[in-house]
Amino acid sequence: MDAVLFGLFAAGVHEYLRGVVGTAKPRVAGVGAGATGVGAVPGEIARLAAAWRVLLKQHALGADGRCVVCARAGVGWRRWFGWLPTRRRPGMCTVWQVAVAYFIRRSPAADP
Repeated sequence: MDAVLFGLFAAGVHEYLRGVVGTAKPRVAGVGAGATGVGAVPGEIARLAAAWRVLLKQHALGADGRCVVCARAGVGWRRWFGWLPTRRRPGMCTVWQVAVAYFIRRSPAADP
């Protein structure tokens, strides 16, 4: 995948995560399922956004245009079956594909 295009997707995903954390409203103690006190919602959203950031950082593109984590995933079996051709092309791994699909793309039914 082109580094510029990936950079645009990455910026969009990180902007979405920052926006979600910034717009979370505190929940009043005892209201709603699973409320653990004032500020429970923003705290949980911030934790989820931080977890996504760490996961996406781990799955960054390497110099060859492939995910550094997913590119290593097939190393073990290639040692035993080195004669099998690999068809991995440069591009976003499934982690980034899910992030882009959920955080940047909008479903036509979801538009107001």
